Amino acid sequence: MRIVALLMIALIICSPWLAPYNPQRSLGLAWQLPDERLWLGSDGLGRDVLSRLLSGGRNILLFPLLCALCSSFLGSLCALLLVALPDRGRRLVVLLDPLLYMPPLLVLIGVIYAFGNGQVALLIGITLLNIPFTLRYVRSLADPVLDTGYVEVARAAGDALPLLLWREVLPVIVPGILADGTTRLVAAIYLLASASFLGIATPGGIDWASMVRDGLPGLMLNPWAALLPALGIALVVVAMSLQTDRWSKG
Repeated sequence: MRIVALLMIALIICSPWLAPYNPQRSLGLAWQLPDERLWLGSDGLGRDVLSRLLSGGRNILLFPLLCALCSSFLGSLCALLLVALPDRGRRLVVLLDPLLYMPPLLVLIGVIYAFGNGQVALLIGITLLNIPFTLRYVRSLADPVLDTGYVEVARAAGDALPLLLWREVLPVIVPGILADGTTRLVAAIYLLASASFLGIATPGGIDWASMVRDGLPGLMLNPWAALLPALGIALVVVAMSLQTDRWSKG
């Protein structure tokens, strides 16, 4: 499954160079059915669906990947800082509960309103929504490890707490961090797709979610304009979810 996921990521990243036409150029009539020239037909502005499909996958994957990396790093760092406290952060972590219960799109709209409708605001919003989940999860992984025998031996030998966290705790919880990272990636894809589909914000350029939104009016004329990008999003999410299960069991 890991090979399939890597091949899918490589294909999505390289696919814009495979597009036969300029994805922004109008080439024919609106909602044209597939033919020998336009293999998947055209969208509402007469643009080639195949070229847009090949060009739109990169944004729906790379931007959420950046958001997931930021949230995993910051969340894991904050979690390790919390477990270094005398009470291991049990009181402070409760302060995150209101953010966990708020509707994600409402928080995202608030961040975009505060910072502007741009990629930076979208990155901040999605990262902010993911950090509390990573923080709570990683803290729950690190907390019991500090009570194990080999950590107590290292502590008795005089190792400082930061060294213990880096050398004894972090290697044990890395698989859990990776599993949570793929979960954060799926959540980031969901948030980005929702924001783009609703027209709240976009990562810039073409993406599959906006293709689904733009293709819905012509669903009865050329269904491929909406169905194929939706299928692409679903395949990416399923592949990432299966990889999460693999790391969780490993």
